[in-house]
Amino acid sequence: MKRVLVTTFLMIACSVVTLAASMEESAASRILSQIFDEYHEFVLREYPESATFNGDHRYDSLTTDYSEAAYERRQKKLTELLQRAEQVDTRELTSKDMLNRELFIRSVREWIVSIETYEFLLPLNQLNGLHLDIQLLADQTRFESDRDRASYVARLQGFGRQVDEVIALLRIGIRKKIVLPELITQKVLVQLDAAVSTPFDQSPLFTRPLGMRSSIGSAVTETAEVQVASTMVVDPLTTSKDASQKSPFEIELKTVGLQVSEAYRRLQQFVRNEYLPASRKSIGMSSLPQGAKRYASRLLVHTTVPSQPEEVFQTGMREVQRILGEMHRVKKKLEFQGTVEEFNNHLRKSEKYYYQSGEELLRGFDALLSEAKQKIGPLFGRLPKADCQIKELESFRAESAPQAYYNAPPENGSKPGYFYVNTYNLPARPIYTMTALTLHEAVPGHHLQVALAQEMPEQPWFRRQLGTTAFVEGWALYAERLGYEMGMYADPIQEYGALGFEMWRACRLVVDVGMHMKNWTRDEAIAFMKKHIPNSEVDIANEIDRYIADAGQACAYKIGQLTILRLRAKAEQELGSAFKLDRFHDAVLREGAIPLQMLEANVTAWIEHERNHKD
Repeated sequence: MKRVLVTTFLMIACSVVTLAASMEESAASRILSQIFDEYHEFVLREYPESATFNGDHRYDSLTTDYSEAAYERRQKKLTELLQRAEQVDTRELTSKDMLNRELFIRSVREWIVSIETYEFLLPLNQLNGLHLDIQLLADQTRFESDRDRASYVARLQGFGRQVDEVIALLRIGIRKKIVLPELITQKVLVQLDAAVSTPFDQSPLFTRPLGMRSSIGSAVTETAEVQVASTMVVDPLTTSKDASQKSPFEIELKTVGLQVSEAYRRLQQFVRNEYLPASRKSIGMSSLPQGAKRYASRLLVHTTVPSQPEEVFQTGMREVQRILGEMHRVKKKLEFQGTVEEFNNHLRKSEKYYYQSGEELLRGFDALLSEAKQKIGPLFGRLPKADCQIKELESFRAESAPQAYYNAPPENGSKPGYFYVNTYNLPARPIYTMTALTLHEAVPGHHLQVALAQEMPEQPWFRRQLGTTAFVEGWALYAERLGYEMGMYADPIQEYGALGFEMWRACRLVVDVGMHMKNWTRDEAIAFMKKHIPNSEVDIANEIDRYIADAGQACAYKIGQLTILRLRAKAEQELGSAFKLDRFHDAVLREGAIPLQMLEANVTAWIEHERNHKD
């Protein structure tokens, strides 16, 4: 799933502070709240596009500064905020304040470390970066007034400066030998080639503000186009009764479009002629300066638990063997006589397990999402107000993108959460994994967890935006298991697909450590995955390339899921007949995306509460 803010982690051991008789907010609490508010505004000013994506339109005319000086400025401000938070008198804080303070301190420290270790010198890859983010801008921008339209044009005008700043960062990375693997650079170059070859007046940056259809790549479905058009406000400045006459806004967009196209061309030429030759041949982080230390840091950030790479690797191998037994059991139900590996190959080649059109695939996912919405009620005491809807992944990023992902709704409720579905290369989108994928990315996975976290007005803004990977992805992988209790795996082939997905996450522990610390080649990692999971070869290759680009992130899924499963088993054992699944789920999700140590402490306290307050 994609998040705008920096991923956070933390280990909390927080004592309850008893306040005096007064119920008024203490001076220390007010100081802490001021720091949180200042941090909120700081983030939005520094990353104004993220404000727009979160429904805050105060900064719609501004663009992020990617210069080296900007990162130095951010580090200085973050250090100041950190020191102020550390100096708050904790004796006057409530337990809630203490929790927020510790989360904030850990989050800001992590951001500072990312700057100190020059992570900003790798601002592009095939999944994220300025070259992709700008293409999503029109979907999140308002076009209701002259000011809205002027702000949008100003942002497009700033793209050229941003490109030059990113090029400067990449040049510094070359000097410091902090560069992307050649393989990832080539994927970025493919995306830049597509952007340069697409006329601006056919891009979503032009067509969506004008309520027009884009002709880029694979067409967006009729339903999706109607949804986009319905969000547009028809205005005489953007439309004309005479189709031969262009509105002032359209003329202005075409003019600024020339600047955008030229900026893309500059970035393309730099990446091809200068950055690609300087990219590293190796794929693992161990080849970077202080690579082993960097990888250990990434593992800790994403999993939130201190683990050695070898421990992670061995956990993955044990899970692979366990799930292999489950896959063999379901394969026998399907009356296939060969091995699991042979059955996986059979599934990849059997046409009956694949749709023939993108529209069919979208309709299939939409039906599964509707079913999941209908069946989750008994499993939860609290459900989010925000809706979740299907949306087709845009063609400009589909080739290198995963099968699907979730995009959270803005906090103001102006848009739903979106379950993005990739319709590119249909032979790589099997039907037998669709149920598990829906449960993971949408309901009750990412959408339910993220939307509920956003609907906590009593929490400071940064708490509602926490994206701790082990919690977020661990919950989503756990949510796939809930398909059994929801009755969504009645078809054995869908059950096999769910086991294939769990095997996929177990394999990640093995191949991520293998590539980044054991000098595995890309081909070795692909071969290991292909042996154990039924995913298509295209999907497997894209996933491996994702792990290369974002080291450690893929390990968080299994680590988080195993933690939640262990805590559930503990609660079931200790509470016996008093255990209520809906109450357990509410307890897990109550504080948002928190680190795993804190989750364990919270669930342990909840078990004790349930034991002492039986109905």
